[in-house]
Amino acid sequence: MPLVTRRFSPRATAIGVVTGVVSFTGLSVTADNSALPIQIAGLILAGAALVTGSRRLRGADWVRSTYPDLAEGGPFFESGASPRHAAVHSVETDLHGTDRTTRFGMTVVDEQHPSSSYVTSTRTDASPELLAAAVQDRPRATVREVRGLPGAVRMTHELQQYGAKLARSIPDDIPAQQVFTVPRDGVVAPRWVTACFCVAVALSGGATAAVLPSTSAIGDVFSQVSPASDGPSDAGTGSPTPTVDSAIGRFGLDAFKGLAALAEKDAPGSTGYVLDIEFRGSTMRLDVLDRATSQRNVYRADQNDDGDFDVDEVEITLGTSSDSSARIRNSFPIATVDPAIVVQAYDEITTTAGAEQSGQDRVEITKESPDDEPLITVRIKAGDFDAKLDGTVAPIFDAEDTATLLAQTAALLPLVDVEPNESRIQSLAIGDSSTAIDLTAYPAAKRGASSHVTVSSGHFPQVTTDTDPPNYERDEFFALSQITLVRLDAIVRANAARVGAEPADTASAKFEITKRQLSGADRDSAPVLQIQVTFPTMSDSRGTYLADGTFVA
Repeated sequence: MPLVTRRFSPRATAIGVVTGVVSFTGLSVTADNSALPIQIAGLILAGAALVTGSRRLRGADWVRSTYPDLAEGGPFFESGASPRHAAVHSVETDLHGTDRTTRFGMTVVDEQHPSSSYVTSTRTDASPELLAAAVQDRPRATVREVRGLPGAVRMTHELQQYGAKLARSIPDDIPAQQVFTVPRDGVVAPRWVTACFCVAVALSGGATAAVLPSTSAIGDVFSQVSPASDGPSDAGTGSPTPTVDSAIGRFGLDAFKGLAALAEKDAPGSTGYVLDIEFRGSTMRLDVLDRATSQRNVYRADQNDDGDFDVDEVEITLGTSSDSSARIRNSFPIATVDPAIVVQAYDEITTTAGAEQSGQDRVEITKESPDDEPLITVRIKAGDFDAKLDGTVAPIFDAEDTATLLAQTAALLPLVDVEPNESRIQSLAIGDSSTAIDLTAYPAAKRGASSHVTVSSGHFPQVTTDTDPPNYERDEFFALSQITLVRLDAIVRANAARVGAEPADTASAKFEITKRQLSGADRDSAPVLQIQVTFPTMSDSRGTYLADGTFVA
């Protein structure tokens, strides 16, 4: 067997240097870049380098399995300075399907240095011609001749045991063989090979990490050419775009000023005729009327990758003269809009509504109709809520809470010139899902005219006057003071017991209150207060009761 020595291994060191440089380059790429695909690629490069280097350290798998005694694993062709000879000492065959594989056990002898002799073997497909030539009595041949095998082998009696059957079963072809030898000064011990490799990896890897420049430029190129990414990123640094967590932020305020300046530049005086303003997180839009063309000019800005307003990226769209909404009567001057008050109203609405602000929220400023004043409308998941340009927020209340609805109704009475204890109300409906409160009254001051007021949570009351309303008798009116929470709750409980309603049904009770004659009563009978209750979540739940809780229909 060959001599095993503890010495420096140039080959293991060279492999270690290459492995260290490549693997630490891969690790640097992973550390310098935030893009996940690049990080994965860097780790793959580092892992592949380590695996490949360690495998090359002792040769390929088939070399290690066939020549386990070659600890260094490198193929060494005979230099000729010291002729080596090989003699076959055994032959084994295995049949794999239709392929016959023959293993030749050989002894390799160095005539000048017998101590370097060793035993090894080679496995190959052998043809009948090969075995026929193998019986020649040539016990030795040079290593160069061993590559051809026929003239290099001396067969023992073992060959005779296989006879003609063996010859017939061996395929016709045999590939060229390569014979490996060991270094003249012996084989390096495996531990020393590993030590040389590891030291070389550590030193070369550390040097690579120290002198290698930043590889973040790879991420820059990737972010520019990648067709898709996990999210928007900064083109200069690879960092993600700042998170948008509200409808109006720094970008929105900057864009408001920038778009106003652009509109005024394109059409002087146009900011005095604003048609619509919309803040929506990463987007801001301004619509103005160009009086010279009677067109709607739309200015839209999207925040850039740094989260800033960029005037060069503003999208401008000109409307057409057929846009019937592009009229002076539908416009308002931008000077009436204070961005700070808009932000304050937005904050108050989201706080009162118990909603978290989001980049998907919208804040819009426009006029609903020519006769209306422009309003701030905040659109969030909880619904739409209005505010005036002076910061006054429309009442926000629970439209399913009876006590709250009665309190809101009392707050509406001054709008129709009626006192709480004054019998001037003709009808009152509360608890409807779309219109929380609907009240019609006949104020004494209006001399026969009626006032109608409606309101829903988050919106300002709408009041209209009818100068020619239906005629009602004075005793058909009632006062709000006659409607108490105690009476309404008692009626809800009575109706729930009558129809078998559950608490979830009674929570959304709707009331319609009037004062009229009972059905089927005498013509001259006096009108009575009637309260109709309905549970919208339950069919056939309607019931009409008197103020004392008596069921009538």
